Amino acid sequence: MRRPWLSSVVAAALCAASLTACGTAHPARPDNLITMTVAAPTVTDFDDYVAKAKGFYAKHGITVGRVQTGTATQSVQLLATGEVDVGRGLANTVLARLRTDGALDFVDVADTTVRPPFVMSAKGIGGFADLPGTSLGIPSATDQATVVTHQFLQRVGVDPASVEMIPTGGTGNRLAAMNVGGTSSTLLLPPVNFTAEQQGAKRLGYLPELLGPGYQFSFTGVVVRASWARGHRDQLVRYLAARDDALRWLNDPANAEEATRILAAETKSPPQRAKQTYELLFRSKTPAFADRIGVSVPAGEGVIAGLRLVGLLPGTPVDVRDFVDDSYAAEARRTPR
Repeated sequence: MRRPWLSSVVAAALCAASLTACGTAHPARPDNLITMTVAAPTVTDFDDYVAKAKGFYAKHGITVGRVQTGTATQSVQLLATGEVDVGRGLANTVLARLRTDGALDFVDVADTTVRPPFVMSAKGIGGFADLPGTSLGIPSATDQATVVTHQFLQRVGVDPASVEMIPTGGTGNRLAAMNVGGTSSTLLLPPVNFTAEQQGAKRLGYLPELLGPGYQFSFTGVVVRASWARGHRDQLVRYLAARDDALRWLNDPANAEEATRILAAETKSPPQRAKQTYELLFRSKTPAFADRIGVSVPAGEGVIAGLRLVGLLPGTPVDVRDFVDDSYAAEARRTPR
């Protein structure tokens, strides 16, 4: 069954492909401009924050325009219509391509986070054994965080079918829903989880540590249209080179204090909360962020496994290698520094 969000994406994509029929035209734009979607101000865009603050984009001759979205689904919609050059989310990429027989030619060209940096937060829940029979907030029916939620519950011994999953939107909205009693628990991204704990929520665990080093999932895949990438290869490579610089810089412990200041400024978080976030991400036993730009096949296979678990790929033979292209990131990694 086609999902409602996908129908709107297909219609918008067809409109974008026929500017005359839609009665609009895109104005001329600078060759060095790349537009990208970003999530709510949380850790998932940490390397983008650093690339901007440290001048890595400027160093590689790239100007970045940002469009904020609440969910990965919204990001994919904007990518389909051509309103952005770079979206996010391998899970929605796979679904969009399969369900449109390739008309939406999305491809994942890099994975910046290879494990979702979520914290499981709850109110009135003592532990995982108390989750069955309760309600849990998710972004949307097909969002990547929803897929992760199913995987996580299964890994900790909770049948996902025993929990009522209620779509409540992005991280901030999920916290609000939990605070008003609409849900009992949810996955939250730092630093929002620390706000939740201050407001009475209990931390049940940090997902990368709970699921261990063997678990990988492409959570913030850098997704582009394959046709756009072929026509803008130099531009895309320079953009990825800047994010590679940012990932390497973030993974250097010597930069911890400055990284914390950048995160605090971008997320408008108190310095202490930003410090807690940095320590959670980069001083835990199991890292969430990649140390270099590139495609992670194991993280992509984690996405495919998750989609199967949720029932979104029933019986469909899928090889993640058909939906990724590491050539752009590989060239970015070779870019002189």
